Amino acid sequence: MAIASDVLVVGGGLAGLTAALSAAREGADVRLVSHKAPTLRQASGLIDALGYLPPTGAGAGSDPAATPTAGRTGARDRPDPEGPLADPFDAVDRLPDGHPYRLVGAGALREGLALFDDAVDGYRGEHTDRNALLPTFGGTVKPTARYPAAAAAGVASDRRPMLVVGFRSLSAFDARQVADRLAAAGVPFPVTGAEVEFAAAFRADATLTRFARALDRNERIDDRGKPARAALADAVAPHLDAADGDVERVGFPAFLGDDDAAAVRADLADRLGADVFEIPAGPPSLPGMRLADRLYDALGAAGRPEGERGPLRRRRDRARDGRAGRQGHRVRPRGGSRAGARLPRPSSRGPLRVVRRRRLRRSAVRALRRPGRRPPPAARVGGRSTVRERPRRRRDARRRGRRPREVRERRVARDRPGRRPRGGHGGVPMTDTSDDHDDPNSPASGPGVPRLGRDEQPAVYVPEGDAATDGGVPSADHGPGSDSGSYDPVDVFDGGSLDLREGADSCYKCATCDTSCPVAEVDDEFPGPKFQGPEQWRLKRKEDADIDPSVMSCSNCMRCDSACPSSVPLSQMHNEARGEYVAEGMETLSREYVRNRILSNYRLFAALASRTPRLANFVAGLGATKWLGEKLLGITAEREFPDFAERTFREWWRDRGGAQVRAPDKRVAYFHGCYSNYNTPEVGKAMVRVFESFGYEVLVPPQQCSGTPMFANGMLPDARRHAETNVAELAAAIEDGADVVASCTSCSLSLRQEYPELFDIEGIEDVSDHTFEALEYLRIHEDLEGALADSDGLDGEAFAYHAPCHARNQGLARQAVETFRDVDGVAVEDVGDSCSGISGTYGWKAEKYETSMEIGGEMFEHMEHADGEVGMTECPTCAMQMEHGTGYEIRHPLEILAAALVD
Repeated sequence: MAIASDVLVVGGGLAGLTAALSAAREGADVRLVSHKAPTLRQASGLIDALGYLPPTGAGAGSDPAATPTAGRTGARDRPDPEGPLADPFDAVDRLPDGHPYRLVGAGALREGLALFDDAVDGYRGEHTDRNALLPTFGGTVKPTARYPAAAAAGVASDRRPMLVVGFRSLSAFDARQVADRLAAAGVPFPVTGAEVEFAAAFRADATLTRFARALDRNERIDDRGKPARAALADAVAPHLDAADGDVERVGFPAFLGDDDAAAVRADLADRLGADVFEIPAGPPSLPGMRLADRLYDALGAAGRPEGERGPLRRRRDRARDGRAGRQGHRVRPRGGSRAGARLPRPSSRGPLRVVRRRRLRRSAVRALRRPGRRPPPAARVGGRSTVRERPRRRRDARRRGRRPREVRERRVARDRPGRRPRGGHGGVPMTDTSDDHDDPNSPASGPGVPRLGRDEQPAVYVPEGDAATDGGVPSADHGPGSDSGSYDPVDVFDGGSLDLREGADSCYKCATCDTSCPVAEVDDEFPGPKFQGPEQWRLKRKEDADIDPSVMSCSNCMRCDSACPSSVPLSQMHNEARGEYVAEGMETLSREYVRNRILSNYRLFAALASRTPRLANFVAGLGATKWLGEKLLGITAEREFPDFAERTFREWWRDRGGAQVRAPDKRVAYFHGCYSNYNTPEVGKAMVRVFESFGYEVLVPPQQCSGTPMFANGMLPDARRHAETNVAELAAAIEDGADVVASCTSCSLSLRQEYPELFDIEGIEDVSDHTFEALEYLRIHEDLEGALADSDGLDGEAFAYHAPCHARNQGLARQAVETFRDVDGVAVEDVGDSCSGISGTYGWKAEKYETSMEIGGEMFEHMEHADGEVGMTECPTCAMQMEHGTGYEIRHPLEILAAALVD
């Protein structure tokens, strides 16, 4: 689609939105392109102009002897000597020559803030050139030029006593720690922290949006029917008298309502007899979401003629009554939601268009579709029958007249993973700690201070006239007993990290993983990967808490690992949490346990079925068998059991006499996995033929299941038994000079990442270091481009390619597209970066079937709109989902390579 707009703006963040707004207000035809959900929904909602000067000069940021006079570290070992800036405009001329503000000048900075002031209501600070200092979620202060009215009563230059309120179920916000850090920074007012119980009936993983919903609607939240606002005020009131000084203002994490936030604050203030303010918190960040809504509203007003419908079309809020709002999802009453705003079809009317590459069910703009196409499958899903009937109709229509064919396998790939913390025992309970943690005198036994974010460094208050204020209010001088000359802005407290696991502090204020989780995207009840990992660790440290059952709703797609900017071992935490929950919280005779055990040990049942494959296929295809499977075990009756091959791959390998090429210096050990062996041996055959065509000697060592389905179901002892065999056999092959290659990206990911994270087995690091996905290995070691350029076996082929999540987690999302894109006569179209939804055994569970189909809706839609009607993927279960939802034939890249280079 050609872009004919006057202005193209790339990025849906604050800069992109304001740039598009400025151009639209000038009458330009503007197109705003955003690949993913705007980052504003994770941000604090504060608008910074210039809070600090960057270190300048030779050796800047490297002088550990510099006196810590103010607020921020230019590097870890040197604080910024300027401190929080009182006047950001006055400091522009002191910026380095290449700084963007220095290039455009203070005038442009003023114009940008003036545009914001005109477009967005409900913000303070426009009456002055001075910055305000506001308390933050981490217990520091932050200079900012514009701030929400909801935070106004919390400005740090106000000398009135303050009470900071936290909640037991909100483990990421420690009010007492916030108060201690503010006091250590020398704030000019008494500050006290308190933790209260509020809405005890809420789930332990209830998010900020769930609290906001309850306060917005003033829900009755306990057995006595007490309204939420009264319950919250009653919980806080006893702490007002116990606080240091007569409390005149009370700070809460930013969840005090959404649509009616002002009314919630006013009601609480009347009940408490003190001003109420919000401390920016999250993500999910309600101030950030509110800001995004206001900016998109301004864009809508600027981008349409008077009376024309704006480019953002509301859709009904996905959050259901009585449920916790999804992580980061906007809370609104039915009929008025801005969460997941959509766009109408392209129109020549109005200058503003907003485009996204992929559809997300979150507060982000939606991708424009080609005119005349049907609405997406997800939009038509109104109930159980619709979800189930759609794939059946597609399959039946496409299968009519199709010749019988062998069952096919599929899989995926990625770059080598970064080094992760090594596992120990496999299934070690989350409460298993070292002796240091058991020692009450150990520095690690007390709560410490999480590492500080880039925008929340400690600040001290410098003499009046030099520090930032709330704009017009005299600057604060030192707090009682403070001494800025002796204050250390990095190490406020002694003690160990806040969490038991290295790296968990990095996610203290981040929830990027939650925004990438496909389950959290469609399931209002699932709290997201952040809670399942670091948050559960924090809860278990604060009290004797059990693993939350929601951990079993994690599909183990591991997209959270790819999304995390700090390399927190989220999937490792999830695997260990599932293992502990299954071992301690699940009845071994329960239907769920028996079902999960069967699904996890697919290899055992596949080995039995492959002895009489025709009978097994006939029985598995009976409607009565499926009905019984759903009623007795909870295995969905809506899916077709994969056919078992009449001759397994290992039988074929044995009958052909093993390797046909002998090359001691060029060997690979093939890890075929369960599905290639029992269901789609043609994938294994293609792998062998392709590698032998490049002169490799292929070894096929004895092997067990990779353990992927066992990890996903918390069966860690089973996974360890299989891993011990696999590691021993593969390590022996490596000793013989072979590298390990797998045709399934879930298998390669298991060998590479999950084994060393969870198990301490001799040889495990060697196996991890020498494992590759098959196509990845050829791209590294062979000239595939040249070999395919000479091929004429793929003329006229068109494929719709889906990169599985476990391929993306290895950095291999584009390898199949890049391999075939330059081959004459071949068209490969990437159908987007969404999850297929099946996630191994996840989509086979009756209670998860509809969720898996809703997750896969985007992939189905893109496949239907692709030019080709043959799918391609490396993952066998993704292939099942692709065929199930579209009826397309699905092929593995190795099969296509074999057709081009060998057949």
